[in-house]
Amino acid sequence: MLENSYFCADNNKKVCNMDRVVLVRWREYLFVSVAFLLGSVNILYSGVFYAVMTVAFLVNVGADYRGFWKSVWQERKYVLLPVIGVIYLIVHYLCSLFLAIPYRPSWSFMELLLMFFLLVPLYLLSARNMMTPLLLRRTLLALCAGILLFNFVKLFCVIGLSLFTNPVEALSLLYSSRFGGNMDLLGKLVILEPQALYIAVAAVIAYYFILAYHEVNESKRFLYANILVFVLSLIFLSFTVTKGAILGFGAGFLVLSIWYVRRHSSRERWRFIGGLVVLVLLVGWLMPQAYFIRLEQTKREITGVLEDNYAGGSIAPRWGLMKENFRHFDEWGIVGLGVYQKKMTKEWYSNSPYIQVPVNNSHNSFMEFWLTEGIFGLLFLLYYFVAPFLRMRRNRLYSVLCLATVLTIFVAANTCVVVTESDSRPFVVFMLSIFFLYAPCIGQLEDSRTA
Repeated sequence: MLENSYFCADNNKKVCNMDRVVLVRWREYLFVSVAFLLGSVNILYSGVFYAVMTVAFLVNVGADYRGFWKSVWQERKYVLLPVIGVIYLIVHYLCSLFLAIPYRPSWSFMELLLMFFLLVPLYLLSARNMMTPLLLRRTLLALCAGILLFNFVKLFCVIGLSLFTNPVEALSLLYSSRFGGNMDLLGKLVILEPQALYIAVAAVIAYYFILAYHEVNESKRFLYANILVFVLSLIFLSFTVTKGAILGFGAGFLVLSIWYVRRHSSRERWRFIGGLVVLVLLVGWLMPQAYFIRLEQTKREITGVLEDNYAGGSIAPRWGLMKENFRHFDEWGIVGLGVYQKKMTKEWYSNSPYIQVPVNNSHNSFMEFWLTEGIFGLLFLLYYFVAPFLRMRRNRLYSVLCLATVLTIFVAANTCVVVTESDSRPFVVFMLSIFFLYAPCIGQLEDSRTA
């Protein structure tokens, strides 16, 4: 693996081999640590996360630079795609100068493409040659552990120690405030929707490893850890009362459940289905009042939208945003708004008869890319969701974990801008890229013939 990194004399082969083992082990620890920071520190202090990821990237390149450049060359199309997106924005801007557009350009979208869609895949490529199914499992578990740690911190920032002194009132506050909502935490603003997506993905990953425990060949501690992650993730996700993330988790949960039922005997199927029925009944029985309030709100907003009334705080404004965007379709539908997107849409939304609440984005990740780069931008983002499945089909190594996780992110991305929010964009790109760049390794996690 590291034979190209440095030369060892014949009389020092044993020492060199030991050095290689130690180096690989430290690189593995570093890779797992970066995943943990991605789930915990990144959502608050993205600068710290990027500093650590950059150090890990330099260590990996220095240890196996020939292997890294070989991997980059093999995936050059995937790596160059965000660079093409930046070139498109520059050309779009130069062409727009002849139109004398009276808006101030904003280049923040270039940061999104270069800092996330380019840097994160390069980091993953720098570690690809050392990746194994065992390391991948532990990396995903570390990611989930980081997500839980962050949510525990936020939990006690919202309710303090009242969870132990007055648990009923504390739980009521968590649900009524939707886990504190968008709040300042340790000096940073935490947005609820990205936080809920993190939790939903952690729950899906843990649920997969619980169902596939007998196949991944791990210790019982690994199983118990994933059960703990799954239970706590469901509890935290319920606090958020966030429809997009909950629907995303439901889609991933359904895919994994069908996968498990299809590959087991009739007796085991009925046991599993019986357990799911009990779980659903238990959830319905314990469902807090906040969910019934949100359900009534959703019904009112759907009725209002049918009557051309877009007042509300959930579905109605999203429909209003969609309608307002398509009212200007001739301005962005083909080539996009480019670097003027933020300024132009802000003016549209502030003067729109369909939008009753102040907004600063379209609340749809795919719409944001479409608005900015036109058809190219929409296809750009869709490709990252489709690419892992194209790679699996080519390699004939299929992964239901990939399907469930990508589906969870896809559903959430259609209800909010998780791909462009600073809290979640590195997380989303990391998950989509890991399923593409590590496809053979991920395919080995399960029996591809029955996936």
